Amino acid sequence: MEAIRNSITITGSKEYVRFYERNTPKDEWRAVTIDLAKV
Repeated sequence: MEAIRNSITITGSKEYVRFYERNTPKDEWRAVTIDLAKV
């Protein structure tokens, strides 16, 4: 929970959480952003 709380960024009046994922260990990391205002 602390890691999630630390990953939340406030930009103006919008909050979002950004996660990174990859399909295999050799793939590049890809950002996955979740806009909390729309969730």
